[in-house]
Amino acid sequence: MTKNSSSSSATASRSYPFEFTGLARMLDRTFGVHAAEAAVQLSDSDITVDFGPWRISSPLTNVASMGLTSPCSVATTIGPPRFRGSPRAFGVITSTIPAVELRFSEPIAGAEPTGRIRMHRLAVTVTEHHRLIEELAARGVTRHDVEDRRAEQAAVDRLEGMTATELRAVARDEGIASASHMKKAELIEVIEGHHDAADLVELVEDAAT
Repeated sequence: MTKNSSSSSATASRSYPFEFTGLARMLDRTFGVHAAEAAVQLSDSDITVDFGPWRISSPLTNVASMGLTSPCSVATTIGPPRFRGSPRAFGVITSTIPAVELRFSEPIAGAEPTGRIRMHRLAVTVTEHHRLIEELAARGVTRHDVEDRRAEQAAVDRLEGMTATELRAVARDEGIASASHMKKAELIEVIEGHHDAADLVELVEDAAT
């Protein structure tokens, strides 16, 4: 949602500025984003993301879990907030550092202008990401990333156990171009690159049914 939307009240708020790469800092200015206006605000009751004209907010009671992602790719650091692989996952990514990912019990409105698409997950790249993780944990939010890495590795193992024919079918279903000409290793690489960890696990589970 945009910043003119109503936001939750905050008490004892701590600010976590976004980490910007040089290119992201330069290009994000074209979208009205300046480093001084880009931060995650954490209070005892709410978490709010301010990113130029965009604001995303949720009560902490709606944050089901949190964790750190793998380092982000350079391509994801450029431009406004965006969906990450599916409409359920949203990212405000400004650096290649690991992002803090939040998962919500009830989906919330994101930076999509109409507010009709609700996000289940939100990833942000802030300068003190380990401190933000610690502060969220101190407020009773559980971590999901350790278990996620186990599930992601299991999903990769299952991909590697598929035949090239099975992988091509998965790639075609995902709209990946030129899948029919790819070898098995190439198919695995492009399928992994097309999804974040949680979506990859779900994709492999669906392919197995």
